[in-house]
Amino acid sequence: MGDPNLDGLPETAVMVTAQELETLFSNQTHGGKYYDDRKWFVYRESHSPEGQIKGSGGPPDNPTQWNWTGSWKVESENICRRYDEDYSCRPVYRVGAVYQQTDEHDKVSSEFTIDLDGP
Repeated sequence: MGDPNLDGLPETAVMVTAQELETLFSNQTHGGKYYDDRKWFVYRESHSPEGQIKGSGGPPDNPTQWNWTGSWKVESENICRRYDEDYSCRPVYRVGAVYQQTDEHDKVSSEFTIDLDGP
């Protein structure tokens, strides 16, 4: 089930291990997109080694409309994030140079790359 506008993971997707997640998030900045309320939004987030998140995002025509903070940590093979009251733990999959996450229906609901321009 789930939203018919979302695709499943490609067959080439490889789940990222807990050790790889630490490297992928600690002191890294990501740029990508996420699906919410039946629309795609863009975002950019920086992740400190201490587990803090600073982000901005919005619709593609206003990509810095919102700013937020949060926290992150790795639990088992999942990345866990907390933004205010919203807390979720999901696995991350690598597809080439792109990283994807799925929703509760195993549909791709966000994807990102490492922003080489840094924090």
